[in-house]
Amino acid sequence: MIHGGSSEPGTGSHRLIAQIRHLKAQSQELQRQLASQTRSQTFADAPNRNRLLDLGIAASRTRSFLDGAKQASQSTAHLLDVFARARASLVQTRETLRGVPSQPATLAELSDSATAQLQIFHEAMQSDLAGSYFFGGTATDHRPLADLQELLAPTDGRIGFVDLVEARYRMDAADLGHLTLSKEDDQSVRIAEDGAEGFGLKLVSATRNGQAWGSVEGPIPAIEMVFARDHLQAGDVFDFTFSLPDGTTASVKLNAGGSGDGSPFVVVEGDQARNLDTFVAALTEAIGQVIAGEMRAASSAVAAENFFFDREQGQPLMPKRLPDGSFQLGLLDQHEAVYWYRGQSAGEEVRDARQVSVGSGDPITFGTSAQESGFLAAIRAMAMLASAERDDDNQDYRAGIAQRADAMLAEQALPGIEAVEYHVAAMGQRAEQAAIRLDEAAVFIEGLRADANAVDPIEVSLRVNELLSRMQALYASIARLEELSLVHFL
Repeated sequence: MIHGGSSEPGTGSHRLIAQIRHLKAQSQELQRQLASQTRSQTFADAPNRNRLLDLGIAASRTRSFLDGAKQASQSTAHLLDVFARARASLVQTRETLRGVPSQPATLAELSDSATAQLQIFHEAMQSDLAGSYFFGGTATDHRPLADLQELLAPTDGRIGFVDLVEARYRMDAADLGHLTLSKEDDQSVRIAEDGAEGFGLKLVSATRNGQAWGSVEGPIPAIEMVFARDHLQAGDVFDFTFSLPDGTTASVKLNAGGSGDGSPFVVVEGDQARNLDTFVAALTEAIGQVIAGEMRAASSAVAAENFFFDREQGQPLMPKRLPDGSFQLGLLDQHEAVYWYRGQSAGEEVRDARQVSVGSGDPITFGTSAQESGFLAAIRAMAMLASAERDDDNQDYRAGIAQRADAMLAEQALPGIEAVEYHVAAMGQRAEQAAIRLDEAAVFIEGLRADANAVDPIEVSLRVNELLSRMQALYASIARLEELSLVHFL
């Protein structure tokens, strides 16, 4: 009979072996932790998974903001390069206008130079980055401007800018600039507008020898110049001021007898009727010179404003071609005229058309549109020069179109573009600073995540040694049990 212990050999050792296996598994896990320096291989096994979850969300948000900041930095840097190229084309155009460094350019030279610079500017406005176009407001998936050739001179029958310039001038110049000039009798001369609103020359004032002479009166403005008491005589000087289509003014000066300033005309003493006929003829010729020179330039400026219109202000009335080849004012649809801008309106909040959140603070905004005042003035000025009548040797026309283009560039285009450039540069600096800050934050959060799942190698080594000691003790116990079991069995 066997006394004490197990009646079945090895039963006690089996329990000890199970304990050894359990301790061995713990030891292997601790050795894995010691090798990887992490507590758990999977999120589900992590003892502090809520903490790791919060840190993971924070890390993901930070990386998203960081990507946005980098994208904004890249986009603003690209835009600043575009602005530099655009400004360079405007500066070059102004130098050509002012004759720098050589003599003032002819109209043909102005047209050629402006065409080349307009090509550069137009390409800048079509700029994109990875297929995302910058100057279309909220529309970023296609080129914001019509092709340049299509803008200037389409071949499909629609009205382009060159057509519009010619049509506008024809309407402005018709019938002596929409003025009637007549000798009412042998005592007076009448000059009147024909009532064509928005076209041609408009009466402003008239003086004789520095004194106001008549007044612009009536529903259809007119000036009655009466010579009944004070006959026209040698030495009289007449000044007439007219408003041009673009709101500027032009003056006509006549000089009776040919002495002093102004266009001379012959006066025959004692022949009032003949002198008035001569006066009307001289005034008609002088007005014709204004129409061919300054008014033609003003008409081109208005055509540029009408063709390159801002959608925010609505489409203006433009000359519409009739079947007989004549023109009348009307609203032109896209089947009748080329629409220069194919982006989307962004209104006063155009900067918000592109914005990137970088976490704290206001978003980085750098939306742009070719309809903004600076870009609009630039393309109007250069298109006006590019479409100038190359073979026209009228110096007043050349000076008028050059002065208007230069004023647009100096007073509107360059300051407007620089204002946008300043904003974009400031946003670029913010993007770079945000990228640095977010990169540091991402590194810090990843460090926290690593620390939250990290192990103390000394502590783990001690636990491994402890487990090894326990397993050695268990192995010794198993050996003793096996000896006892054998003795009892015998």
